[in-house]
Order: sequence, then structure tokens, then C-alpha cells
Amino acid sequence: MHANSSRDARRFPWPALIFNPHEQFERLRADGKWKRMQETIRKRDETLQGSINPMLTDFGVRSEARQYSGRQVDETWRAPFEAEKPKCPFAH
Repeated sequence: MHANSSRDARRFPWPALIFNPHEQFERLRADGKWKRMQETIRKRDETLQGSINPMLTDFGVRSEARQYSGRQVDETWRAPFEAEKPKCPFAH
């Protein structure tokens, strides 16, 4: 999250990392609540922004790195750690 994010919901006055335990999502699936929560979030995103975040995909369909990249990327984009010769994501 950062102040210049292209998505309003991801704007924050200071750079920030948000962590949600994977177990939290597994519990929602196990309890049958995942789909409703997903639909609610996407509906709110559409109301706020006019569209659903184009970088979102359903879990397991594509690398999550695309949505965490913080920007819209094309179909050929790969995170540094997914490349043939992985580079440290913190290297500049």
C-alpha cells in the first residue's frame, strides 16, 4: 500500500505491508464463508473504483505476485523471484 497506488482502496499515506495469515482464508473456505466475502469485497471495490481490480484472480489460478506488485502489469510480467534466474526482490 502506498499513497500513489492506482487503486483507491490501496492508498495509504505511508508505505505499508499488510499481512493476512493464510490460515484465515482456509478457515473461511472451510466454514463456507469465502465466496460471500470475496463477492462483498469485489462489489465494494467496484463501487469505490468503478471496476474490480484487474490484477485480482481467484486463488490458485495465477501467481499472487501480480496483485501484490502494486501496479497493473501485463500478461508477460513475472516477479523477480519467478524468473528463470531469480533475483533478490530487494535488489535495486
